[in-house]
Amino acid sequence: MKKLLASLAILLAFAGSAYAVKYTDYLSLKVAYANGSAGDLGNGFNGIGARAAIGGDYKSNAWLNYRGEFEVSYFAQRDNGITLAPIGASINFYADFGTKDWMFKPYIGAGLNGGLFTARKSDPYDTSAAIGYNAQIGMTFNMANDLKLDVGYRYDVLSTLDFTLHNNNIFAGVRWYFD
Repeated sequence: MKKLLASLAILLAFAGSAYAVKYTDYLSLKVAYANGSAGDLGNGFNGIGARAAIGGDYKSNAWLNYRGEFEVSYFAQRDNGITLAPIGASINFYADFGTKDWMFKPYIGAGLNGGLFTARKSDPYDTSAAIGYNAQIGMTFNMANDLKLDVGYRYDVLSTLDFTLHNNNIFAGVRWYFD
């Protein structure tokens, strides 16, 4: 029994140390085109934005990676003379599929959003807090060992006390990995 417990302890220690080696940090920068609707405010809010994130990639097996990241973003969207400028932060989680040898890898993701919304028709402008969620699907392309091109689609919902913005985003960016 002692040998069995000692063997299990050694196996767990080895598995734990092997798992720790499979963690990699990254920095992500993206630009996006957004098209959204905000109920009574309008249905054609178009604009561009940027996102920056720092995260960690956890290799679980040969076919599956898990990622988690903290992201900040800024968008400027206009419709009928109204400008919406959400400044936000998100906690996102992803599942990447495919082996290391693949030139591209598909992924799915979801997250929780929060931030400040500025709605401006003319001066003065109105700023309010917003909360929401997102869902995304995309693909990364290997450009180098530590650099990936990231393209995809993201659906965002951000709610304030006055309105809810539903955004469709198409984005492209890069992800740099570092040890």
